[in-house]
Amino acid sequence: MKVRNIPLSDYESMIDLRQKILHPKGERSRVLYSFDDHSEAMHFGVYTENLELVACGSLLPESEDLIFSSSVSRIRGMAVDEDFQKQGLGQLVLEELLKNALKNKRSKVWCNARTSILDFYLRRGFFKQGEEFILPGNIPHYKLIKNL
Repeated sequence: MKVRNIPLSDYESMIDLRQKILHPKGERSRVLYSFDDHSEAMHFGVYTENLELVACGSLLPESEDLIFSSSVSRIRGMAVDEDFQKQGLGQLVLEELLKNALKNKRSKVWCNARTSILDFYLRRGFFKQGEEFILPGNIPHYKLIKNL
């Protein structure tokens, strides 16, 4: 399996996967992000041979101030279907996001990462900025940065 762009025609599959993994009991609006539909947003995923989306992630033109940025990108919506976790698919998606951030001359990327997967990002060159905080759903997170 390899990573590819998620076409607009498959946008709903990406939203479904985000909700299933990230907020299964939450409102659908929690997985619809600012800048998702911006012309500079990039969405990548991994598909099975049957064209089922099983991993996804987005690179959004959003600064740490939550406004449009042409030099900083935010990684959001990283999700891997439970049946496909621990197979390196999240790493494949993240590598594609970082490659595209560099290609588009971003100086850094950032994300709010769940504390439960913090090591995934730290092993890939991200660093913590600030203390742990709680987001809706009572989910602990850290803000992470990676300079490119």
